[in-house]
Amino acid sequence: MNTETSVTFGAENIGKKVRYDLQLAKGELYVEVIPGHPFTAKTPNAQLIITGTRFSVNHQDGQTDLTLVKGSVRFGNTKSQWTDVSEGYAFNHCRKYFTNRIEQG
Repeated sequence: MNTETSVTFGAENIGKKVRYDLQLAKGELYVEVIPGHPFTAKTPNAQLIITGTRFSVNHQDGQTDLTLVKGSVRFGNTKSQWTDVSEGYAFNHCRKYFTNRIEQG
């Protein structure tokens, strides 16, 4: 978590699994999610459904950026318009563009 980041985190038992919810109001956060555990992340203008992955999400000045290190993420807006983001790519929700594939090091 970077400085000036504002985040709320919650967990709820669902049978034998725990569902995790993260609310990022502003700033940047790097997250590693264990496969098999339902996990959602939200910013003021976007929502992410994560299935076992490593990613960074940043919300500043009304824009949400996602950088996906490993796995896959369904990235949507508050109107439930979804984009599937693949491993190694970055996506800017407001501008709706993918950057070139990120080099793994």
